[in-house]
Amino acid sequence: MRKTYWLAVACLLGLGIVGCAQEKDSNTPATNSSSSSANESKSDSNAANSDTNTAEAVPQGMSLDKIPAELKKDAFDYYGLGRPAPVKMNVVTGSDRQPATQTIILDSVEDGHADFTVKNEGALAQLGDVKLRLDKKGVRIMSIGGVEAAPDTYELVNGLTKGKSWEAKMKTASATISSRNVVSGTEDVTTPVGTYKDALVITVTGSGLQGKQKFQMTSKVWLVKGRGQVKAEDTNVEGSNKTTYTIEESK
Repeated sequence: MRKTYWLAVACLLGLGIVGCAQEKDSNTPATNSSSSSANESKSDSNAANSDTNTAEAVPQGMSLDKIPAELKKDAFDYYGLGRPAPVKMNVVTGSDRQPATQTIILDSVEDGHADFTVKNEGALAQLGDVKLRLDKKGVRIMSIGGVEAAPDTYELVNGLTKGKSWEAKMKTASATISSRNVVSGTEDVTTPVGTYKDALVITVTGSGLQGKQKFQMTSKVWLVKGRGQVKAEDTNVEGSNKTTYTIEESK
């Protein structure tokens, strides 16, 4: 199966494309307004004294100050929506390591929701733009590369306590995908930028149909509050073919 397709699936099932780090001048995660979160970390910000994996911030879109406080909950914080700077990352397949950059842009704020565009460059440019909507439930995928997601396809929801789970679906011109996302707890994780204590871990299991071929996917995702996703490991099995990707923040 083509790499482009697997990356698109990883984007949906494993949060494997969107989010890697917070803005340059603040290595300390923002305070989450939800006291029930599973990751009230003692030391989320121990990776480095300064954030080295973002380029100089370039103002784009609307100011994040326009987002109402009632939307800035678990999903906002753990998804890393509160940073305007481009974010550097690597997409790793075996010994192949390809650099990529993402920029999250706030497009509009309306009654009850805020809409974002994720600009993908480098190894992720083939995906096109990802459209997201932040609402009171969490972060919803609206479209990937112009392909609309199924209704209520949430990549991340609020109330991220251990055991929290939710379903997601995606249908493209050639594939149908379903997944189950579960907050499995917290653990330490190391990336090229540094080590984070008590990162929130989400495990994802998915399956679908590409043409007439069935496939299965599993993902493990590490999220740091106020910083976003710092690492994701995705495994895809189609027949006798197995492919593994790692997507992680980089300096």
